[in-house]
Amino acid sequence: MSLTFSQMMADLGLSPYGLAQNVISVPVPQARAWIAGQKAPPSVVRERMEEIHTTIEQRAAYLLEMLKEADDPPEGLVLAIYPNDDDMKRLDLESGLFFGCHTLYARMIERCAEELLMAGYSMTAVLHCAEDYFDWLGARTHSPEARSEYVAQIEDLHGIELHRPEDMPKEPKPGWLLRRLGGASR
Repeated sequence: MSLTFSQMMADLGLSPYGLAQNVISVPVPQARAWIAGQKAPPSVVRERMEEIHTTIEQRAAYLLEMLKEADDPPEGLVLAIYPNDDDMKRLDLESGLFFGCHTLYARMIERCAEELLMAGYSMTAVLHCAEDYFDWLGARTHSPEARSEYVAQIEDLHGIELHRPEDMPKEPKPGWLLRRLGGASR
């Protein structure tokens, strides 16, 4: 069963403002009308949002599959989440991977967390703030390795541990992990 446009936006955690300003660049009232079901979005918009929705679901499944196939899977994982769009743009070394919107990135991390917890993996979620990271980085080069080292350090100080499905809300709504970490959501 395919989702309605409104259901898809709810599952992605996108408000009319988030959709209009951060994903497809249309006026907010137009996005509001699409999400409310008052007008059908153009097929190109619907197709793009279906692609984003599918990509997020596939990434969660891919991460879980990688862990299942690993010879020596880790006991736990660290999931780093950006607190806002600006931090994501400053820190994202793979530009465009998360569609330029931290809300979608956050939803992908949440879907990964949900799948991993249901499969019995534990993890620690941390808020990855650009200002703190660049202060820590100093004269070193911004790289995936540097980010991993930084995230490993903040994991012990500021991480929220998640060990079992009960650590999630009973009915997780988009933004649950970001809200728990104290980040912004649109």
